[in-house]
Amino acid sequence: MATSDGMTMSELARRTQLPASSATRSIDMLTARGLTVRAVSASDRRQVIVGLSGTGRAVVDEAHDDELAVEGQLRAQLGDDRVDELVALLHEVSATMGLRPVTG
Repeated sequence: MATSDGMTMSELARRTQLPASSATRSIDMLTARGLTVRAVSASDRRQVIVGLSGTGRAVVDEAHDDELAVEGQLRAQLGDDRVDELVALLHEVSATMGLRPVTG
């Protein structure tokens, strides 16, 4: 959702590896906080598209900036090689656990 104009609830559930009911509850809470919006799909009026609100986009952007700052600190303290090794190990652990990588 952070890199798109929105998606269907079923696509969101698939990408987040959540049951559809859990994804719906999560979006309900985020919408109540003003972080997401819902709209009827222009191509299929039976589908609801969810996306980030302006406030939600600002929160994601701030979190991304924080992530980059933390990565910079880790690279400064541990060095690029060790951080790259850590990332590779985390990907390996995720794969071993059957988790899919998060993608846009």
